[in-house]
Amino acid sequence: MPAGSIDRVFGSDQSSAAHRTALGVAKRYAIGLRPLATWVCNHCDFRQPVDPDTNHGDSWTRIHIAAQFRPGNVPSSFTESVRIALMPPSDVPVRRAFGAGHFKSGFVLVVDVTASMTRVLDEALRLLVTHADTMRFDEYRAILYTDHGAHEPFLVRKLGPLNDLTALIALITSTAHGHGGDNDEALEDAMERCRELSEDIGPQSFLVLTDAAPHRTRECPYHLDYAREVQAILSTGSRILIASDWLKHDDRTKVDVAGVDGFRLAPLTELIAP
Repeated sequence: MPAGSIDRVFGSDQSSAAHRTALGVAKRYAIGLRPLATWVCNHCDFRQPVDPDTNHGDSWTRIHIAAQFRPGNVPSSFTESVRIALMPPSDVPVRRAFGAGHFKSGFVLVVDVTASMTRVLDEALRLLVTHADTMRFDEYRAILYTDHGAHEPFLVRKLGPLNDLTALIALITSTAHGHGGDNDEALEDAMERCRELSEDIGPQSFLVLTDAAPHRTRECPYHLDYAREVQAILSTGSRILIASDWLKHDDRTKVDVAGVDGFRLAPLTELIAP
């Protein structure tokens, strides 16, 4: 069996021949099941030399190939990937704020892009750019949300992953923004997407920029419970930091998460201070 070419499997060549390679098989498993690590192991050699330590995927969908895989010849990188995959979420370090340093988990910027945020959002994003060097993660994503309504360009939209915070912010500013139909916005829908993301790829650091509370469960067309979504996110080992600068009514933005270190509501400058 050929190992395959990364350029062919992950690039423009989607032929059946490319899919029949070791990397092609691994890619289909990784996309379909979203495991923390995917290994394709051969008792003998592949047609091309392979390095089991090489990650052919990314930080969240690791893909490895190993040849001569047999008792007494199991690569250490395989054992390490199993250890990480079996690590309980509670073992993932959680910090109260970002601070300086490099974080292994991903960063997700959750942004209310309704009309009321237009004036303050540019300032907030510029502040994040100035602190980009102290907020270093493996990957950066954004979840943009508006509100329920036929005239909104979208309800929730995901951007990324990218490997640079400044590039992510540039992408946010170039994306269409919404309007917002009432005092509350669809933060509960955004939290649902955050929960799905953390369950799919592992613990994340979520930073929320908004000026409005989520809808009550009975007022959400999909009957989403904001508090329940937040608690589910925290249970994955993720953390949620909410900037309080623009919140007029934060009673429903706060969640009773006593004893959990991963939830914080504070001014943006405090959340991103080194």
